[in-house]
Amino acid sequence: MKKVIILTHGRLSEGFQSAFEIICGKENGLETIVMEAKDSPTTLSKKIQEKISKFSEDDTIILLTDIPAGSTTKTAVSFLKDYKNLYIVSGINLGLLLEIMMDPMEQAEESIRRSIALSKDTIQFINDELKILALDCKEE
Repeated sequence: MKKVIILTHGRLSEGFQSAFEIICGKENGLETIVMEAKDSPTTLSKKIQEKISKFSEDDTIILLTDIPAGSTTKTAVSFLKDYKNLYIVSGINLGLLLEIMMDPMEQAEESIRRSIALSKDTIQFINDELKILALDCKEE
């Protein structure tokens, strides 16, 4: 089974969960971990351990973090050696969360790579998009 956890600095993870629930509903199995300013690496490790230890060893666990070189990701990386089905994806945005949650994850690594590629297309400079659209309209 697929398990998804969002781990971010501050309450950003809860914001992503809230936004996801508006779109897809509350019954989704999405979990969050909040890293607070007072959390040491040890405290954060305990929070991560508490979440992932309740899953089956056969579960696919996807841990989404906010900053690739941030303390959330650096702390999570230490769990890769003990959890063979743990996948860490950093740079979360709502598009990525939707892609990850909607994908059945039959082939985890392939599905994650596809979700990342698709979510990259959700990052757009709308001003430029509108200029392109305006040019297209003038040509017609």
